[in-house]
Amino acid sequence: MVDYYSALLRAVTAPGAGDEEWRRGVYERARNMLTERLRARRPPLAAAEIAAEQAALDAAIKRVEAEMEWTEQDGIASDRGPIEPP
Repeated sequence: MVDYYSALLRAVTAPGAGDEEWRRGVYERARNMLTERLRARRPPLAAAEIAAEQAALDAAIKRVEAEMEWTEQDGIASDRGPIEPP
């Protein structure tokens, strides 16, 4: 199985990478490309094998998005400076 997480993380954190909407486009193109390539393989893959690869890609997308959310929230908190006790 391919390391989808590393490939996606490099893509969405590369210089010039865009915002959340841009990332959604990257993910959609990755899903489409994966599906097309898996269906075109000879000999053909079983439906279960294709589903497993698609599930692995979706899991990687969720992991990347969770990290991006954490990073973006951390950046927002850092911009505000340290939190002062009341």
